[in-house]
Amino acid sequence: MRLSHSLHRGILEATVGALFNQLMMASVRRRRNTLFFEGIVAEYIRVCEQSGYADRMFSIGHKWFSMIFSRLFSNRIWHMGQMLVLDNVIRPLWISLGALDDMEVELHGREISVVTYNDSIIRLIGPNQFYVGMVVGGLSLLFGKKAKCIKALQTKAKSSYRLVLLDEPPTQYPSIPLDAYNEKNRFTPEPGFNLQMALKQRMFVLDGNHIKFRGRGIWHVENTIFHLLSSEKILLDKVPRISYNYFREVIQKGAGSKEKLRILKTLLQVMGWGKFSFEMQGKSIIVKATNLPVGFQKGKSDWSFLFRVIEGYSWLINRGYRLASLEQAHNSAIARYSLTE
Repeated sequence: MRLSHSLHRGILEATVGALFNQLMMASVRRRRNTLFFEGIVAEYIRVCEQSGYADRMFSIGHKWFSMIFSRLFSNRIWHMGQMLVLDNVIRPLWISLGALDDMEVELHGREISVVTYNDSIIRLIGPNQFYVGMVVGGLSLLFGKKAKCIKALQTKAKSSYRLVLLDEPPTQYPSIPLDAYNEKNRFTPEPGFNLQMALKQRMFVLDGNHIKFRGRGIWHVENTIFHLLSSEKILLDKVPRISYNYFREVIQKGAGSKEKLRILKTLLQVMGWGKFSFEMQGKSIIVKATNLPVGFQKGKSDWSFLFRVIEGYSWLINRGYRLASLEQAHNSAIARYSLTE
């Protein structure tokens, strides 16, 4: 089903500060969604892996998809059989969200072969271990056995993987139950400028199942990945420059400071990241966020990656801004960006 149909039929519910996926199937429950700037995440993964952190990026991808497969689907889905789940639930879900164009999976004894087409991250940066970790982590949970990738061939148009199932249970990562996840992400709908309006006014554009912002892809993504990236703290100091390089190509240079902050506030709220306020106080920018999305990971939420992205955006106003402080609560945060020159 196309993303445009999901919005039209109410399967993807859009409100100010939040998105909710309400797929009309018993196996997948209503859950909060987020959108994010595909190019920023992909470039961060590329920088980390080229700097010697490929193994850790594999682990993050593995942990994220293990949590998703462990918690996101109800118990009823596992009685369908793995291949039916892949063909009738996971494949159409990922295609509808624009994560990839198509996927083929075959099981031969203990070996699994996977072919994917036009994967979002690989399309931008080419081969990466983060995506391999996602495939291995998700399929390990689905088949109930630890899996090992014995071959991965990734190209921007088509990627193939061969996995072997081992006689060991899959790795289980500490995570909160789905009911707790949904409760923490509870959000009372509010009227105002939302995703449907952004599409109608062409702030965002639908290209098939892909959402684009000024010609660049927007990632439809479960938010736990951002908490994992934040808590791992791998080269987070590189994020502001990645963010700045991204936004300076898509935000009009002639816009004033307040207009630039208004654009970012609107983007973040439309993309499901909660309610935001931006205020310029002397040489500082104060950002307040409430109803931020909470992930599956146990322990404190951490939105450091998001606020590092905002730091890079602030460089469009003045290259001297730096994240001076960040206070985070259970689903809210206050950040101060101060001039250093």
